[in-house]
Amino acid sequence: MTLASPLRSVTVAAATVAVLAAAVHVNSLPNDFAYDDVHIILENPGIQSLETLPGALTEPYWPGVYGRELGLWRPATTLLLGLQYAVAGRDPGLYHAVNVLGHAATSALVVVLLSLLLSVPAAWAGGLVFAVHPVHVEAVANVIGVAEILSTFFYLLACILLLRGPERPSWRRVAAIGLCYALAFGAKESAVTLPGVVLLLDSARRRLRPKDLGPYLRDRWPVYAVLAGVATTLLAL
Repeated sequence: MTLASPLRSVTVAAATVAVLAAAVHVNSLPNDFAYDDVHIILENPGIQSLETLPGALTEPYWPGVYGRELGLWRPATTLLLGLQYAVAGRDPGLYHAVNVLGHAATSALVVVLLSLLLSVPAAWAGGLVFAVHPVHVEAVANVIGVAEILSTFFYLLACILLLRGPERPSWRRVAAIGLCYALAFGAKESAVTLPGVVLLLDSARRRLRPKDLGPYLRDRWPVYAVLAGVATTLLAL
């Protein structure tokens, strides 16, 4: 039996990138809680019980007075941390395992996304760079870096759903893209940029010119309308 090559199969390319992404960060598994992990998890009673967790989802991401001054609200990240606390409590092992596996899954999505725009070898190369790039060390090695991982995962998933669908997507697909956007935005506010990235991705794939803007918006307006609605709602909240 001959194994498929990552230079020809997107599935194999994504799988090999995921394994590498996990392998280079597996040494973070024995880590303890550090820096902001202590304040947001160990000193945050709101996420330490399933009874108080729903209330914590309406509170600032940072507990206490500082959180109200900073004004960050990341309900998706708070929910994930609360669920992990319900399982693992103050044992950091599960949290670090979730980060490593999340980075592996996100790296695989990078390959899938790039394969929709480039050749499989180019997508594989891009995924390899993403998997091992040292810029991700802080996000993977620190527990609360799960905010970046979770946000990026759903951000990329939204992009993939967009590019894999027809130019005029169904409302079901548009709703799925909007849900991914809400989860990405609810994990970390930097995901607000997705509407701009949608335009860049479509421009790269369609080679859009100024005269094409009218027909393009007639096809894509449901996507932009849903993204605008999600962004407005979350910003208001």
